[in-house]
Amino acid sequence: MANVEELKTDSIDANCALAAVLRARRQEFNERFLHARHAKPTLDPTTFKQVLATVICPVVEAWSRYPQVDKDEAAGTLYDIALELTGAGLLGQIGKPESLDDAWRIVLPSAPHLVKSDCAGFASTVTNSVYNVSRVPGAKRSLFVYELARLAAVCPDLKTLRDAGKILAWRCGLAHYRDGALDACTGLGWDFVGAAMGFSEVPNMTLPDFQQRLRDDPWMHPFSAAAGLPSTSMRIAKQVGAFRGYGGQFLRPPEVVASDEDFYATDGEGWWLLCVDIFGNTFTRCPEPSNIEVRRPNDLCVLQAGAEAVLQNARGFIAEAFGKSAVSAQTERREDDFTVSADGVIRSGEDKISVPKADKITSFASAKRTLLATTTTSHKIMVIARPSMLI
Repeated sequence: MANVEELKTDSIDANCALAAVLRARRQEFNERFLHARHAKPTLDPTTFKQVLATVICPVVEAWSRYPQVDKDEAAGTLYDIALELTGAGLLGQIGKPESLDDAWRIVLPSAPHLVKSDCAGFASTVTNSVYNVSRVPGAKRSLFVYELARLAAVCPDLKTLRDAGKILAWRCGLAHYRDGALDACTGLGWDFVGAAMGFSEVPNMTLPDFQQRLRDDPWMHPFSAAAGLPSTSMRIAKQVGAFRGYGGQFLRPPEVVASDEDFYATDGEGWWLLCVDIFGNTFTRCPEPSNIEVRRPNDLCVLQAGAEAVLQNARGFIAEAFGKSAVSAQTERREDDFTVSADGVIRSGEDKISVPKADKITSFASAKRTLLATTTTSHKIMVIARPSMLI
């Protein structure tokens, strides 16, 4: 069974701050390790040695340079958390996406003031936030870790760090954090919102105006919103989702629906809530939503963003009842409307684009300046962005 003396002589620099703490409290730390090993047999002594030497040692050494940090107490707190995370496979697993080794080494030394006020809370905040970002395919994990260290250094308390971290996580690809991140801006003020958004200076506008611009348009970049720049035109923004055999969600090509302002996708076997915007996309398993109807193109389908009604076969019906002039008037849509025609042309306002393989579109859904479309031949969902024309 591993003990503290073996960890000291085999793995840790005898002159480092952690080694001194281990020497002084050897029996106590031995007992903590034995208790943790009994509770979680997967806790490997060799792996924990590695964590002590390569993760906890450099963190405690950095903390020891700040007189406000009680390194004995902080080292003990970190030791206990590291036991749990090593047993769970989240520390000491170098090269695995879920490993937190680098996050601890980079972020924890950056904020001695947070260590002093609440070492366990700070370590847990870093651990949970990085873990959540790591679990989202396509999220910018490395950017999140380095930016979180920068935020931790300037945030006065953990609440500020958590709120700013929510904004940062959204910016790094967690699209489902969007509403919560924009809500968090209210209590932070421009200094911390700007830091989380990556601004070099505070924009010349009120924070509520900035928030509203981003709420109104999921395809507006914060830099554009802050600078008052015009949006780009309608475009195919991205394609999301994949075949489950290749690590994706769907067994069969999916279909999409909208309910209120939420998007859902199904492959006939399961349902996912899909959140998508300029920063990323996330799929979350969910029950089948109620009061929904899959919309499929016919001769002409007109979608009004946020509305439930779909007008199908409208051209022939309106022409017969009211004359050809009524067809033209009926198909002139407001800014938030999409028109999907059988020949694959999608119109919104004065913009239009042609969709590849449009003759094979199987479903579409519209909400929040966004149109989703699926086809018979692909497990991907096409995302068409309709940014606001004026800011």
